This record gives sequence, structure tokens and C-alpha cells, in this order.
Amino acid sequence: MGEIRKPKLEVFPRPEGMPGIESLVWVKAASLTDHPQNWKTHPPKQLHCLKDSIRRNGWAGALLYNLTTNRLIDGHARKGLDPEAIVPVITGRWTADQERSLLLTLDPLGELARADNAKLALLIEEEDARIGKLVDETNEATEEMLNDLRNEADPNGKPSRKRTFSVLEVSSRTYAEIEGKLERAGRKKERSNKDGGLNLDKVTLIRSK
Repeated sequence: MGEIRKPKLEVFPRPEGMPGIESLVWVKAASLTDHPQNWKTHPPKQLHCLKDSIRRNGWAGALLYNLTTNRLIDGHARKGLDPEAIVPVITGRWTADQERSLLLTLDPLGELARADNAKLALLIEEEDARIGKLVDETNEATEEMLNDLRNEADPNGKPSRKRTFSVLEVSSRTYAEIEGKLERAGRKKERSNKDGGLNLDKVTLIRSK
């Protein structure tokens, strides 16, 4: 790879009246209050991969904290890695309704992305070459994760496999909100199942009765 040129970013003031992010700060993990409605669990494999990524690459993502309610919206796993660690936190102000929507949809919205298998295969090849030059660069969990990605990088260009690990019951209002986003993105038909639910890669949403 050639020399990486540093882009000149044109910085603008925050748009007037725009809710949300205010700043990025570094705080002790233990000082952040977990959200009581956090619905995500974090198996050992994921925690090992997180630790390994931070060790190899440093921090590349921040936790998300609501100054209105003084609760964590996103980043519970990263907080739990080491309560005494100083971690990067994006702070902002959201209403209770906005907080609930973010808590529910941040990860599922990311899961709507699809893999460009050719680019994925190239990335894996470059990462394998990099790891091959280092000693004890990855742990077993990270290597297992990379193997999963290798399996998904189909050279024939087929869509990567869909995986669903849980069913989440949500209110009709929240269901309609996510359904509307899928419809605007042209993905509603693809994501609707025969039982009337919405299939995301790791969550199936159903309406509460």
C-alpha cells in the first residue's frame, strides 16, 4: 500500500436544534450506569474478541451515554471488560422515547447491511497476511470469528447466510417504525416472514399482543 494521505476535513458547527450527540469524553467504565432494559447478552466468545481487538487495534468505537437519563445506551460489553479502564464515551441528550428506540434498533439496523463478498475476501486475505507476520496476534475466539467470515466470503457472490438467534416481542408502534424503515429501504418484503414477523440477521421481531 502507498502512503496514506491525510484528508482535510471541513469542520462545521453542530446544526441548530439537532438532538443527540454533544461530545466525546474519556471516563472510568465503572462510573457509567447500565441501562435496566438492555436486552443484549454477551457470550464469552464476543468478549474475548473485543479484548483482542482493543489490544491489537486500540479503541475504534465509543460507548453511548444519555445525559438526560444518565444511562448507557450502547457499549455494555465494552464497559464490562474492565470496570477500572478509562473508556471513550459519546455523550448526548435524548428523550426517554428516543433512548428506548436507540436501545432497541442500533444493532438490528447495522445488521441490515449485506456483504460485498469480493471485498470481504480481500480484507480477510490482507488480515491473514498481517496476522501471519506476528506472534500470538489473535486468540482462539478471534480466529473462530475470522473463520466464520471466511465461510461467508463466497467466491460465487452468493448472499451471505442469514442467522437468527432470538425472537423479540415489541410494541405495535416500535414494530411499525422499523417496518417503515425497511419499506423505505426496499427491504420489507425480503424481511417479512410467513408468521407476520420481521427477520433481521440476529433478531426476529414480532408484535406484542
